[in-house]
Amino acid sequence: MTDTARNELAHKLGGAFGATAAPALDTSSLGSPSLAAPSLEPESGVHLAQHSHRESAGLEKSTAPESLAPESRVEPVSATSSTSSLLDLVLTSVIESQVPPGWSAPPEELAHHELTVIVRGSQCTIREDGEGTSGPVEALLLRPGTRREERNAGEVDLHRLRISFHWRSAPAELPEMVQDTCGRLHEIASWLVAERDAQFPNVTEYRQGLLRAMVGEYLRLSVVAASRIEEKTRTYMLRHLGEPITLEDLASNIGMSRYYFCRVYKEVAGHTPMEHLRALRLERAKDLIRSTALPLKAIAPEVGFGSAQHLCRLLHDRFGVGVRELRGAGTLESRGVLADRGRESDGVS
Repeated sequence: MTDTARNELAHKLGGAFGATAAPALDTSSLGSPSLAAPSLEPESGVHLAQHSHRESAGLEKSTAPESLAPESRVEPVSATSSTSSLLDLVLTSVIESQVPPGWSAPPEELAHHELTVIVRGSQCTIREDGEGTSGPVEALLLRPGTRREERNAGEVDLHRLRISFHWRSAPAELPEMVQDTCGRLHEIASWLVAERDAQFPNVTEYRQGLLRAMVGEYLRLSVVAASRIEEKTRTYMLRHLGEPITLEDLASNIGMSRYYFCRVYKEVAGHTPMEHLRALRLERAKDLIRSTALPLKAIAPEVGFGSAQHLCRLLHDRFGVGVRELRGAGTLESRGVLADRGRESDGVS
């Protein structure tokens, strides 16, 4: 790519999410042998330079711009400098790594946001509240302060791209994992890896533009993930309402591990998947009570409940009335009595 083409692309990406330029990173020290340790000072930005990164005695090999040269200080971003959280982004490291089967990393607490794109293999991420597995076409976003362990959960080398960045005004509600089915996150992360050591005019703006494009794509996929998860989960539940349904069944239907499915579903839907399943079953039971003469003992297995007594108690808890009242209301409606009464009252008034 020529310098002119790079500059044009940097300008386009830099303005993709707003007119205000992102904070610039001075990368003049990339490749310098004398580098300071990475640091993040409150309200003073993040610094970027080059160093060699290895994990677990050389099992993970990468060259990542992760440390900080004293002269590459980034000025603080003003709270009024942008109306978009996408503009408040600073790149801190770019890492491509491959680790063999059996590899594991010790616990680590993240200092920045970290986006991992799995290219090949399977990664298990272990945290205090559970563990989950990520595979190809999946991208995992972890927040600062997250404490996690990692291991290769497959039988082949784990190949991943990892981008770390400071995102001061990140949205509070954001799913931790999305499906990168179009491969856009993979492609943008690959560009960042390919250009991490590049030196050309406006290279800082170029990298910042790629970072904003990557985060913007993650935000777009988050919206897609929310609608996709809710829609596909509801459809599956309705099709199998009278059958035993487990969290594993629902997670497999979406293509996620049980841990990540439960976490993401709760974030996007506001309730757990099993709470939603129970609500759907009770709505279906209510419809059957009001529209048929089936006894409760016949309706219970039809909607996935083991006993009429259990269903009766849940119906009362949810709707505040018993089966007799529900059936009576359904009978009146089916005979058109309520509709006739409504018309009579309208005539009187």
